[in-house]
Amino acid sequence: MTVLIVVGIIVALVVLTGIIMFFNEHCEDKFDHAFFTKPMLIILGIAGALFIWGVSWYNSAVVNAKGYELLGVIFTSETLNGIVLVIIALLIYLGVAIYNFVVTNWIYGFFGTLVQFTLLSIIAYFGVILVACYFAIMFMLTIFANADNRSHY
Repeated sequence: MTVLIVVGIIVALVVLTGIIMFFNEHCEDKFDHAFFTKPMLIILGIAGALFIWGVSWYNSAVVNAKGYELLGVIFTSETLNGIVLVIIALLIYLGVAIYNFVVTNWIYGFFGTLVQFTLLSIIAYFGVILVACYFAIMFMLTIFANADNRSHY
């Protein structure tokens, strides 16, 4: 049964990838705008990282915060750093959404932006982890290869 679940997940991911590629090519042909590009991945990755970092900073600063409270948000000099990062991230997201709506129409802009924010933020988050693992593995392989080459002399 586990094999069927794994195969089902793989098939679902392949079908989802195909649908996204078809949608992206369709938007490229119709509006000369692709939702899923490397620059958008980078922009939304940065926005996602700023958002997560800001929320984390705010939550860690709230523990010892004694400041002003407005609508359940505590404002001190430390919590404001996190709030500013979250606001910057939301402005980036808003800018990308407005850009998508301007270059397409409302229907394509809405659904494209929704899927784009969801998928590219997740891909960027896990992509950073995968890139870090890749560099760590390459670093280890380089060290072991150099140590192996030195042992022959």
